[in-house]
Amino acid sequence: MGSICFSSSVIKWFSFNKLKLLFVFWVLASSLNGVVLGHSDKSVLLEFRNSVSDPSGLLSSWNLINSSHCFWPGVSCDKDLRVLSLNITGHRNIRGKNSENGSRFFCSGSVQYPLYGFGIRRDCRSGYGTLEGKLIPAIAKLAELRVLSLPFNGFRGEIPGEIWSMQKLEVLDLEGNMVTGSLPISFAALRNLRVLNLGFNNIGGEIPSSLSHCTNLEILNLAGNSINGTIPAFVGRFRGVYLSLNQLGGAVPGEIGDNCKTLENLDLSGNFFVGGIPGSLGKCGNMRTLLLYSNLFEEVIPSELGMLRNLEVLDVSRNSLSGSIPRELGNCSGLSVLVLSNFLIHMRMLTVREGTTCWIN
Repeated sequence: MGSICFSSSVIKWFSFNKLKLLFVFWVLASSLNGVVLGHSDKSVLLEFRNSVSDPSGLLSSWNLINSSHCFWPGVSCDKDLRVLSLNITGHRNIRGKNSENGSRFFCSGSVQYPLYGFGIRRDCRSGYGTLEGKLIPAIAKLAELRVLSLPFNGFRGEIPGEIWSMQKLEVLDLEGNMVTGSLPISFAALRNLRVLNLGFNNIGGEIPSSLSHCTNLEILNLAGNSINGTIPAFVGRFRGVYLSLNQLGGAVPGEIGDNCKTLENLDLSGNFFVGGIPGSLGKCGNMRTLLLYSNLFEEVIPSELGMLRNLEVLDVSRNSLSGSIPRELGNCSGLSVLVLSNFLIHMRMLTVREGTTCWIN
């Protein structure tokens, strides 16, 4: 009997320690897996560095001697050394479509850069210069990447399809480059995307309906491209929509105001929109700026815009609007700038709050 008890104790002791040993192995394997994946991310970053022209040496500290890639300029990681953000702002001169002189974009590494109010930090510590080349598909191997921000550099060519399939990506910011091509047919993989900023590139084509699948999208900036077709009604649900200086046309759908409670900034200036300004925009209670100038809008300013109590800037100049200025605009208690130049109007008393700047030519 004693022998049997002794054997049982040994078995219990062995089983318990075996479990402990398996747990230790599991912890070590998990840690090692994180390190291996972290080193894999480092290899992708080095591949990216080798693929670009970097005459100013912005990425000069990205090398094997500097062992931890998580301390490289423009890179941030999680505790497992996985890259979460690739954020390198260049300083390329951008010529506006209607400007003869280039304007240089600057940013400060010590403050939070307000990307249309979204608060994306842009890293300027690496000095003045630009990266040039094409975006490589290998970037998509950074499987934990949340922010890909490379504005005001010299990237050209199309955005690789692999980048459009990055499921954890939240911010895609390539403003002020020389990107070509069109938006992808499907946005199904980008369910976490919050900011799509491709302003001032050479992108053409239409705004695909699949963009509506990005249910978390808040900021859409496609300004200064060659986007054509019409504007889809679903953009009204975003917080900031910047579509100026494109080739969009047709009528702005009345449904744009059906679900616009979060819309704060809408810029459709410099396009070819026709018909009337939708009165449904009066439902966008958080609207702060409404820029509709330099289009082909006709008819009258809808009185429903008077419901926009938070509206600060309204510019409907350089259209073919007519009729009277609606008295209801006087209800826009936050309105500080009202631009109505080149507006065929029948003058009528308009009461706006003291301090409002109004241009009527």
